[in-house]
Amino acid sequence: MGLLEASSSSKWRWWTSISLLVIFVALAVSVKLQSGFVTCIDKGLAAMFVGWQTSSKTALFVVISKFGSPVVATIAALALILWLWWQRERIAAGISFLIYFGGNAIALLVKYMVGRVRPTHELVADSGFSFPSGHMFSSTLLILLLLLVLSHYLKFKPQLFATIIAVIWLVILMIARVYLRNHFATDVVGSVLLAGGWLLLSQQLITEVIKRIPSLQQS
Repeated sequence: MGLLEASSSSKWRWWTSISLLVIFVALAVSVKLQSGFVTCIDKGLAAMFVGWQTSSKTALFVVISKFGSPVVATIAALALILWLWWQRERIAAGISFLIYFGGNAIALLVKYMVGRVRPTHELVADSGFSFPSGHMFSSTLLILLLLLVLSHYLKFKPQLFATIIAVIWLVILMIARVYLRNHFATDVVGSVLLAGGWLLLSQQLITEVIKRIPSLQQS
């Protein structure tokens, strides 16, 4: 079994990916239709962060946001792909490329389909539509790919430690994007749902393709 190939017995991947994507689509439709429930959640959380603002927190979250930007995530993803290629994990490198860049293309398409305007009074100006968050999607997808690769090199405890650090980082990045008013809370949640669902679905689909092509199984 290759680095990023899914176990053939993992039916949970199908169900988990479909569940995540169904929830994401429901959220995207609710955002598009400006659902009162979604608006209530976003306004409530935004109001909470307003009373939490200080100049030092703003400066910190600006730095965190820069490290979690799509540009930084893309550079890191390319480094991962090149490393896999150098390690002669050519199929894993190709799968990583397809998952990362294909996923970002889908996220960008959804941005234009939903067309959600960003929150007003941004603490740091940003451009483009708001849903889903490009920062959160790129960072989540990159981290999931990294964790998949690391799972083949690390034992359980180091894997668990890496996963905990990854989750903490993503939560901090989510807070940063909402705190800076670059996104609504549902934007960042939607990004995580889409990234997780897309990774599991594409991983499973690519594995099915590889199983049917003998030459790829031998690579």
